[in-house]
Amino acid sequence: MQVENKEALYAVTARFFKGLGDPVRLRALEFLQDGEKSVGEIVQHLGLPQNQVSMHLGCLRWCGYVRTRRDGRYIFYSLGDPRVMEILRLAQELLRGSEVYLMTCEVTGKTDENLANVTGWRNIREKAV
Repeated sequence: MQVENKEALYAVTARFFKGLGDPVRLRALEFLQDGEKSVGEIVQHLGLPQNQVSMHLGCLRWCGYVRTRRDGRYIFYSLGDPRVMEILRLAQELLRGSEVYLMTCEVTGKTDENLANVTGWRNIREKAV
């Protein structure tokens, strides 16, 4: 592979993961793994305003993670490729044991302090120091 093609592939791959880089989008994908859902069902499941959910679904659709089907005035979403769930499963396996470092990485950005309550990363980090 030529160097410029490799660089382009790196850039596109980074964008691929950036498309998955929001907890709301991950929750939506997880919800869709059991099959096709209407926008209303997704909104109810996520417990967020419809416009916010639509923005995330639009991102997932544009990036190819989900596909849509229209039935009258209703839009239904389903996984675009079930392998995306395998990628997420592998990512979750890989982060086991390193979540403390991921949560405190200054390069990737600040961590939402509320996540300390969910993952317990702060307690683990304080014990390690």
